[in-house]
Amino acid sequence: MKRDIKAGSPRQSLLLTILFLILSCLLWGLLLGIIFKNPILSWAHQEIGQFSNQPTQTSVPLLTSTPTLSEFLTEATRVEITPTRALSAQETLDQIAADTIAYYAYELFYYPVSQDTRLPDTYPTDSAQLPLVRMGDVMVAEIIAQPLNDLMTDAKAAGFSPYLRSGFRSINDQYTAYSRYVTEAVALGMDLPNAQEHAREFSAVPGYSEHHLGLAVDLLDYFYVDWIVARNNYDKGLYQWLRQHAYEYGFVISYPPGENPQKAKAGSGYSISEPWHLRFVGYDLAEWLFNAGYIDPHSSVTVNGILENIYKTAPEQ
Repeated sequence: MKRDIKAGSPRQSLLLTILFLILSCLLWGLLLGIIFKNPILSWAHQEIGQFSNQPTQTSVPLLTSTPTLSEFLTEATRVEITPTRALSAQETLDQIAADTIAYYAYELFYYPVSQDTRLPDTYPTDSAQLPLVRMGDVMVAEIIAQPLNDLMTDAKAAGFSPYLRSGFRSINDQYTAYSRYVTEAVALGMDLPNAQEHAREFSAVPGYSEHHLGLAVDLLDYFYVDWIVARNNYDKGLYQWLRQHAYEYGFVISYPPGENPQKAKAGSGYSISEPWHLRFVGYDLAEWLFNAGYIDPHSSVTVNGILENIYKTAPEQ
């Protein structure tokens, strides 16, 4: 008996037609993707708008993983910074501090703000005392924009993916962040004093943060974006690179890990380590601190300790 296959022919034709259309769409999509690749990605190079309520003087293009980091600053926004120089054996910490303070002419440049030391009561609550510029989504003091741009450019050239998570933060902004942690702790059943103590482990009390100065940033890596993951990988990837090279750009890690990597080195000013938190202290002091072993958990030298000593002995501006 012959098998009748005519009834299945329309179904087979329909399947072949659908398959042909799918393959055609994939082919055209591939061709269009190749032809229009650059225009499609051009959004990544667009400059973001100004924050209407931020005290900024100029704008710097948004950081993404697509453009080169050298696009951060235009010639109009570049700031002249004293170049790195070798420290002589005779040069003292006092000389470095005096020269740096005179150069930047800012009384609070070396202010040792920490968990136990608040900024002066006269410090503004909704702005910074230094001029600010935009870098990506954050604001930073204008005097650190160029060295920070150089650092990020070289970090990217070394194979890492740095991005700015945080920069300048006003005292009022800090109050909002700190209050959120307190509120969450109270909701979990803690009384107010214990809730405030709990919140201090995750957020600085308003007025007690280096971010208020505009001289500090949180620089994270896209591959270690979570705070806990970043802390656990303080000696890997970008964070290890920062430990070795941040000083070359005038930055130091304010709260490097101690013998317990989860905790900051004793005397750092805060109890929790933050391998992503950088403060600009100028090229010479950063080099002095690095050579003195401030990163070494067994060394007695800390950024906070040196800043406290400098600020107590520095002449008034």
